[in-house]
Amino acid sequence: MLFDNVVPCDESAAFLKTLQQLWANDINIAFLPAAESKPEDYRLNIDAGPQANMDPVTSGGLTINYADANTWILKTHLSSSQFLVINDNYNKDWHAFINGRQAHLFRANVAFKGLWIPAGESSVLLRFSTPKRYALHFGLIFLFMGTFLYSLILLRKGRQSASHG
Repeated sequence: MLFDNVVPCDESAAFLKTLQQLWANDINIAFLPAAESKPEDYRLNIDAGPQANMDPVTSGGLTINYADANTWILKTHLSSSQFLVINDNYNKDWHAFINGRQAHLFRANVAFKGLWIPAGESSVLLRFSTPKRYALHFGLIFLFMGTFLYSLILLRKGRQSASHG
């Protein structure tokens, strides 16, 4: 979903009821937790339409080039800067990059991922990664390399002893 307006919110029961009503009308406002964001993260565009772009893929503003459980690769073409909300659970281990530069990824609309996308064409990469995951990947690579080298050494020693015996 693409939004033109982003405002702070609390997460009280009263706000959640209001949010439910606003979502039913596809209102053009995304919400960031006030405790986790700064005033410069918010924007009100009085010239924006009353409804959010609920399907930016169909409207041509967004193309999903690749998506799996840990990676999203998107292309955007926007006439103005907009706030993209992906209805997928937010986690602090998700990282966003726009045109190769790290971008701030927000917890938006209570539970989802959101980020500001600049006007024009942009490449967006969202990747889930943790230090433990990187350590596991490097550990597995080194384990494979070690096993492969050890196998080569054993194979060579086996050929040498067969040629001497």
